[in-house]
Amino acid sequence: MDFFKRVFRKKKPPISPDGVKTAPLDPLTVTPTMITPLQGRILVGMAQSTGIERTHNEDSLFVLQGNAAGLEAMPEFGLYIVADGMGGHRSGEVASAISVRAVARRLFEDSILQLMAIEPLIDVVPLQDLMRMALEEANMAVVERVPGGGTTLTAVLHLGHQVTVGHVGDSRAYVIADSDVRPITRDHSLVKRLEELGQLR
Repeated sequence: MDFFKRVFRKKKPPISPDGVKTAPLDPLTVTPTMITPLQGRILVGMAQSTGIERTHNEDSLFVLQGNAAGLEAMPEFGLYIVADGMGGHRSGEVASAISVRAVARRLFEDSILQLMAIEPLIDVVPLQDLMRMALEEANMAVVERVPGGGTTLTAVLHLGHQVTVGHVGDSRAYVIADSDVRPITRDHSLVKRLEELGQLR
């Protein structure tokens, strides 16, 4: 069975690990924008949906991946970002777009471009610090340009065998291996906090 048939086959609406029902993507209304295998190990796909309650899409997505071979081979690299403008807030779609661009720019310039430098920098910022700085810059950009707007944001930077995740809000990151699907981020939401406190089941 090919990838699209597996992803979009008709079945009961999926239920996320926390029991929230989600709207399935309809293959007739979703136009895949990219699907690329990277050396047979990483498969990337992108699709968007307005969901079951909204009338317009407030998502922003960014994917960049590659590698290089030669005398000095570069490690495989990838940058994956998703942001969802907060419904009910002013200009959520603008906030998500600004945050994705801000994070992509910072991480690309200070990590991926450094892989291509002829003379590598001596003082390298640790990737965890770089991710934190990128999210902080994105937050400042949204506050400055979209007063009252908001967005979730989850970013994954992949360099060789290292993966660094930045996360705020409830757009989740998962690890999928064989038949196991496991969330690796924690929702920053009132519902999640009430669950943790045992006040909601």
